[in-house]
Amino acid sequence: MIVKCDTSVIGIDVPMCAFYNQDITDFVFLDAGENCTIENNGVVYQMGIPASPECGTRITRNDTYIVFANAIVGSIGGSNGVITRKKTIEIEFSCGYEARVFEIIHLSGESLQISKNSQSNNQKFLENFKKKIKLGKFHKKSFNI
Repeated sequence: MIVKCDTSVIGIDVPMCAFYNQDITDFVFLDAGENCTIENNGVVYQMGIPASPECGTRITRNDTYIVFANAIVGSIGGSNGVITRKKTIEIEFSCGYEARVFEIIHLSGESLQISKNSQSNNQKFLENFKKKIKLGKFHKKSFNI
């Protein structure tokens, strides 16, 4: 399995045999969503979810990192009324981003509802960030910071 962590979309490639060898043909993410994708190219299932709570993604944060975690779940089996036989599979994956880097990338008006980080804190961070940055053309070949 390959997980590609991007700040807008998390991509997951899983070989077909991971499910086929277990006879599981029906699988989903932890929850449904409009932007959850699963495509079969004949060799690999190519899946994608947005870096947001959509698709059942759990978002946690500490002082340093924001982590997006989800799982691919599927099952096969049934019941004849007396006996139930069911085989399940759950493949967990996650992506972690440095909190400050992730916030800078997503400060374009889009806000995530992340515990421990309110919108006002994001706004204060953006204001302080803008005060510290000065843009301009360098007229010399060298400069000091």
